Amino acid sequence: MTEARAYVTVASHDGTDLAALAAELKAAWPCLQHTIVLEAAGGGAVLDRLLDSVRSPDFLSVFSVGGTVVLAPDGSPDTVFPLIA
Repeated sequence: MTEARAYVTVASHDGTDLAALAAELKAAWPCLQHTIVLEAAGGGAVLDRLLDSVRSPDFLSVFSVGGTVVLAPDGSPDTVFPLIA
């Protein structure tokens, strides 16, 4: 069982409605607080860039010791502290 708090996906892929899957996951897992569905053109490319950044050595080091990475629109305390509370 995961304790993920967010799920990020593109709206659809190869005819599969991934937005509907995201809604089902959120309903089934109480710890899942956010679903982010990229619906704009190029959503897959945006997701690929996001995943590439998470695969960086810095992120992998955090994950290897059981840490959590929080992605935020900026690094201000007003934005970040509520995300990690």
